Parts: sequence; structure tokens; C-alpha cells
Amino acid sequence: MQTDFGLSISYDGSENLDITLANTYKKKVEGLCGNFDNKYRNDFTKPDGSRVRNVNVFGESWKVPVERSAHRLRRDADDESDTDELETGLLSECSESQLVHVNSTSNCRVLVDPDGPFQECHSNVSADSFLQNCLYDMCVEPDNNELLCRDVEQYVLMCQERGITVQNWRERTSCAPQCPPNSKYSICTSACPISCGNLEAASECDLPCVEGCECLPGYILSGFDCVPYKECGCTFLNQYYKVGETFRTEDCSQTCVCTESSSIFCIPEPCGSELVCSIANLTRGCYRSSPCLHNPCQNDGVCIPGSGNSSFSCICPDPYMGPLCEKDRAGKQAVVSFIRHATCLVSKSRIH
Repeated sequence: MQTDFGLSISYDGSENLDITLANTYKKKVEGLCGNFDNKYRNDFTKPDGSRVRNVNVFGESWKVPVERSAHRLRRDADDESDTDELETGLLSECSESQLVHVNSTSNCRVLVDPDGPFQECHSNVSADSFLQNCLYDMCVEPDNNELLCRDVEQYVLMCQERGITVQNWRERTSCAPQCPPNSKYSICTSACPISCGNLEAASECDLPCVEGCECLPGYILSGFDCVPYKECGCTFLNQYYKVGETFRTEDCSQTCVCTESSSIFCIPEPCGSELVCSIANLTRGCYRSSPCLHNPCQNDGVCIPGSGNSSFSCICPDPYMGPLCEKDRAGKQAVVSFIRHATCLVSKSRIH
């Protein structure tokens, strides 16, 4: 996603979310990734502007929703010393001796091997923090090879974003990729692969290559599947639909289907007198009017209509609570788990 105000977001659908900001936002942002001033020691800043050293205190202060008053006062932290090392919490569950043992026995060392697949990247992107995260994860969950693979993938992404060639590191680990039918793994494939909905995507892409699965010759992406070109679906009002997929027009006056000939076939089917045209569960259609139609419950809460025309109640999933499931009653551990897997790195105009 690209905006006209200097923000771009790229997401691989699984683990990696890349946020790019224009340099005009330096020192004008806040949150879990700091204030974008290229100084990591002051990143642990709470919503009130005060600095802390402990990742738990920092993470809990930014839990959503952050309740703020209209006249919130912020501290001027510029004169505070930023020489103190941050308490990242990496030793809270694993001792230094345990980490040393993991360092000598796990595949995490592939990240810093001077003769390994990342040797060309070491001088451009330090692997130290990635190694530290990997060792900690392997210490906490030594049998979770999927976690190790995700940690290394983070470093691969950083290297490739800088145009650095990475050798096939998966041969050195137990991270063999599983690609869908009619596709194959590639260490360097287009970050904007062509698809039935956009045949010009690759030629218009200015992003560096990424590792991942790419369709075999003669096949093309249709949604998340690689299909023969002749099985491409339909494009209607800049929206792509797979063959056989049905949808409602914007005013719900017609029901349409994408045919095998890549054309749209529609029949008149307006909403009944007791139904309204709306979007529910991400699908446009005709629905009975209800206070739960647009599901006012937050955080995947389930809305239950009440006896009145506007009354409803929310059934909240753990760990949420409140009338709209808007409050989080989770303990400290949930925050620690999130923070230790969120690596925020600032480099020029990019925040990860």
C-alpha cells in the first residue's frame, strides 16, 4: 500500500511487515518503533514522553487502547541521558550460560558465519541483533525450528532490501520451504509478481527482490493460487474475481458471477423490502437491519442483538473485556512475547 503523504506498507501475508516513512516524519512519530531519530537508546519512550529502560514497562504503556486526555502533558526528554543500555528482557527467561550453550549448538550461527550465505551482507547490515533474537527464541523453545526459520528470514529481508545477494541459506538449515502447487521456491523473486488482476505488476515494481514462492512458467497468480493463464478470472470496476466467484454490485441491485470465459454475467436481484444493502463479514449483500450488522464489537468480539432496536451485547474472546471488548486484561507475559518478536530498526527513511 502506497499513500500520497509519504507512507508505504508492504506485508508478506505471514510474518514480515515493512513500514516506510518519508524523512519529513523524523522525530514526529512515536510508539513501539521509537521516534524515528536513528537513536535506539531513546526508543523506550512512553505515551507521556517519559523514558524507561525496561521493555515490559515500555510495551505495557503502549497497549491498545492507550487512554489519553485531551490536554495530555508530555515530558521533554531531550536532556535525558541516552547512554544507559536498554533492558530488552532477553535474559528474563534464559540465563547467559543457557544462551552461550544455544549459541554453540543451534543453527542461529548461520547468521554470522563469515563463510556462510550472508557474508556479503555483514558489512552492510549487522547480524548481531538478529542473532540475539534467534538465540533467545531457541533458548525458550529449542524444538521450534519454524521459529528459527522466521528469525533468519528477517535478516534475509533486510539484506535483500539493500540489494545484496544472499546465497541459499535454507540448505544450511532445516528450513526447506513448502510452496503451493504449480510454484517453486526462489531465493530472489519479484516483490510484485504478475497476477491475473495486474499483468504489469512486475514491470511497474521498483522494490528489490525477495525470497519466496513463484509460479512455474505458464502459470500466473489468481488470488493466492498459481493457475494456467487461460484460467484467469475477471476484473470488474478494478476488482479481481476468480472464476466461479459471485458478488453483489455496489447498490446490491444485481448478483454477478465470473464465468470461465473471463466475462461477468449479472442478473437483477435487488434486496427485499425488509433488507438493506450493506457490508458484513467483509461481504456486500442484503442483510436484515440490526445493531449488530456492522459488528460494533472490537477485537473479534461476537455481537448479540438485544430486545430493542439499538441494543446489543458483546461476547469477548480472551483476554478482552468491556462493553465493546475494547479493554485488554492480559498479563505481562503477553506483552513480553509481542515485544521480543517485534524488531524495530531505523535506517534513513525506513522503519521495520
